[in-house]
Amino acid sequence: MSLQIEFLKSPPVFQPGEKVEGFVILELDEDMKARFVEICAHGEAHAHWSESEHRSRTDSQGKTVSYSESIPYSARKEYLHIAKKSWQGEKLPRGLHKFAFSFDLPPNFLPPSFECIYGNIRYYIHVTLDRPWIWNKRSKKCFTVIPQVNLLNYPFATCYTELAAARNTGLIFKSGIVELKASIPKRGFVAGEIVPIQIHINNSSKKPIIEISIKLLQKIRAIARRGSSFHTYSPNSTHYSVKNYEKTIEKHHEQLDLPKFTKSDFRVMMKIPVTVATFEECPVIQVTYIARIKIENDEMFMSSVTCDIPLVIGTIPIFTNLAPEVSQTSEAPPPYSLNDSLPPSYEESMEKIEKDDFEPFCPIYPVFRNLPSAPPENAN
Repeated sequence: MSLQIEFLKSPPVFQPGEKVEGFVILELDEDMKARFVEICAHGEAHAHWSESEHRSRTDSQGKTVSYSESIPYSARKEYLHIAKKSWQGEKLPRGLHKFAFSFDLPPNFLPPSFECIYGNIRYYIHVTLDRPWIWNKRSKKCFTVIPQVNLLNYPFATCYTELAAARNTGLIFKSGIVELKASIPKRGFVAGEIVPIQIHINNSSKKPIIEISIKLLQKIRAIARRGSSFHTYSPNSTHYSVKNYEKTIEKHHEQLDLPKFTKSDFRVMMKIPVTVATFEECPVIQVTYIARIKIENDEMFMSSVTCDIPLVIGTIPIFTNLAPEVSQTSEAPPPYSLNDSLPPSYEESMEKIEKDDFEPFCPIYPVFRNLPSAPPENAN
């Protein structure tokens, strides 16, 4: 016996308000007693992790015993749940059976499909073959949901941004001040787009600047309740803990030899990889981005200066009317109404489902190819 789920759309990437259609395919080697086939569309955000806590207790002999206990944290927010019975009866004959399904996604806000170490946002079709006096047969298959994130809806996405930082380097015997300035022509980008980062270094110290590193960081914020392995998020509850995590999704590292008491200007071009768009509306999992620029001189301690520039990743670019492509990590291409002479491609993300009772799955996100460069920087 085999039970499989197939989507009509390939890749199975959808926007809020779209229809999710497909078939459940059941192949039986012999007649089978069954009561019904139920197909469900489900979507939820789930934050979860565990932390080890050290405790002590007094044993029967009056001695203090120390031990560790694993404390679960969990929170869930449901966004979609629709169940339909596709067949009811007493017996299914041997052979091939196909059960069609069609579900309308809610047109209101749905967070994008996402996987991380502290939780996930998953949308999937779940089929149950109910059998009397025997374990039911089940199967699950994920699909990707990608809401459109129009960068023009973020007032600061088009703004020129410049940040500066300085440090008097050295721990006890100071070697002098190192200044770092970093600027970008705008703060809103899409996957596949190049971020031009203009960097100015003023090395007023007695030590040379020896390296620079630039990282594009995905900042993940997960929110869950302590002591619960299955808790539905409630905005009225105050007993929540937060887990913050930074993940490097792109990096550039370069050795420098900038002598003492000198200045230098240069530009680094960093490409936005395939990744989920910025989202902060989900109360359980949120994702934002920064570009972190760090320089170091030849001091042993307190040798680095760092600038963090906030970025917004969207699915509709600013300075073009082209539409994206889709890749894994990627979400299926939405029906863009822009002049789609170059629609986006979709690619798989780096995070995969490789366990649970799901088929192997990677979220699919849109990525733009051959976008024009950002306009020249303008501090005005």
